[in-house]
Amino acid sequence: MLFFVLATAAVGVTALFSERASESVLDHELEKHLAGVAGVAAAAQRGDVLAALRPGDEGTLAYRNATDRLRRLVHSTELNDAFLLDRDGRLLVGVDDDARIGAERFLPRLDGAEVAQAWRGGQPVGTRYVARDGRPYRAAYARVLDSGGRPAALLGVEASADYYAALHVLRERSALVGALCLAFALGLAVLVGRSLLAPIQDLAHMAEAIGEDPSDRLQPRRRSDEFGLLLDSFTRLRDRLRARDEALARRADAALARERALSERILSSLQSGIITVDAGGHVTSFNPAAARILEGEDVTALEARLAAVPALAALLHQGDVVKSEVELAHGGRQIVVSAAALHLGADHDARLVVLDDITERRDLEGRFQARETLAKLGEMSAGVAHEVRNPLNGIRLLLGLLARDVESLPQCRGLVDRAQQEIDGLNAIVSEFLQFARPLDLQLERAPVADIIEGALLLAAAEIDRRRLIVRREVAAVEIRADAAQLKRALLNLVLNAAQASPEGGCIEIVAARRGDRVRISVRDGGTGVDAEVRDRLFTPFVTHRDGGTGLGLAVAQKIANLHGGDCQLEESSLQGSRFTLELPVGS
Repeated sequence: MLFFVLATAAVGVTALFSERASESVLDHELEKHLAGVAGVAAAAQRGDVLAALRPGDEGTLAYRNATDRLRRLVHSTELNDAFLLDRDGRLLVGVDDDARIGAERFLPRLDGAEVAQAWRGGQPVGTRYVARDGRPYRAAYARVLDSGGRPAALLGVEASADYYAALHVLRERSALVGALCLAFALGLAVLVGRSLLAPIQDLAHMAEAIGEDPSDRLQPRRRSDEFGLLLDSFTRLRDRLRARDEALARRADAALARERALSERILSSLQSGIITVDAGGHVTSFNPAAARILEGEDVTALEARLAAVPALAALLHQGDVVKSEVELAHGGRQIVVSAAALHLGADHDARLVVLDDITERRDLEGRFQARETLAKLGEMSAGVAHEVRNPLNGIRLLLGLLARDVESLPQCRGLVDRAQQEIDGLNAIVSEFLQFARPLDLQLERAPVADIIEGALLLAAAEIDRRRLIVRREVAAVEIRADAAQLKRALLNLVLNAAQASPEGGCIEIVAARRGDRVRISVRDGGTGVDAEVRDRLFTPFVTHRDGGTGLGLAVAQKIANLHGGDCQLEESSLQGSRFTLELPVGS
């Protein structure tokens, strides 16, 4: 009898222990699951948008999007409820149709300590409570951060704890088993006691497996008794938890992939070059614009390019934010690149390098300054004509009278003739300057480029023959919409400059070719190049690189090119010669 009582007591104690152990493990697993769901869901929220919500914004797109995300969360993870709160514990977003911003919520007051802990950065789970429907529930909380890392809202999720009902069933059936044990004989009690050991072990193993890893596919022995029912309930719970975890993992991976793809699309569409460099100076990432500016298709080429340019290499080893403008060789020409480097967040050894091609902006600034100069010269031209030309004509007249008086004195007559030649030279400069400063009215028409070139060469034939120069032509058959007379005048200036810069018996090369919707006409001489000190001012009026020049020929050529929507520039200059280029739109 004593053994029977002990066996009965052992059964009762075992049932109680099993219930308590199961309750503890399930509580732990539910807390872990709810905290994980709250954390992942909070990370997916947009704190900046939530912080901006105010009462009355229930009809806005931002509020509807936040509500839809909560409803999808509730549906996909089988939650009972999900909500977003502000600092005062009032509702920001809820899943109910009648939810309103600023409404009171009872649950945050019930879980006051957990709410405070969540605002401090934790992910606590509230205590179990029984709702009006008689079912037990638990809630978990996690804060939502804005783009600056500041808490913007608090996300709460609520789930039912139905497993307590299953434990209640277990308790009742355990009591029934105990009562039956009291009615049966000692042998039956011993047999029942032994039969309980295996399902209890299975139950403990299942509970431990669920607590350790819901994805563990441990399969308990099949039973048809009450313990089998509980084991089946645990199995279903494990399967649901595993399915929820897998769904959350897939959603997190998909969200991460979308964010990464969006970042890559943004970087690819930028016109600025973006490069990230680690502490060792090695390139870790770059966008297509950076590859285009630095002419490098892979990491190795970009690293070599950065190391080869001292100004760029220095950016990687200076202060927090460094800016510089660098000239680079690019596609056979020089470009100007604005470069900036800054540290990447807390990692002070890694840097972000931003490159912008500002060549076109620099060219536009130069053209604007040149046009301002031309405008000022135009304003001065009328005064110059009146103040200089009239006195020159008067002086010339007086010299003519003086020449008749000293005609019998050869030495004096030579001096008078010399003075008249100087007056003629000054008058020619004034005339050329007035022609340069005078506004031009272009007469646009279709004209073959070859005819314009031949016309300029015909006008320069005397100078070319005098210096016994050879002219080589490579002219494509292309027409251009332009003022042929003005273009001939611009090209004539380039040809005369080339002829005067070339040694006697030398060669002048003229090449004309179409590139897309533009035509490039280049004139190359055989001289010794342009002095470095005048290159930047070469197209400024009265700046010349040769003796006897007026300094207006290149300025006139550039003015005519600009009026046609093109440009005139010194493309190359060395001891083997210089090449000047007219680049003009073809026109329709």
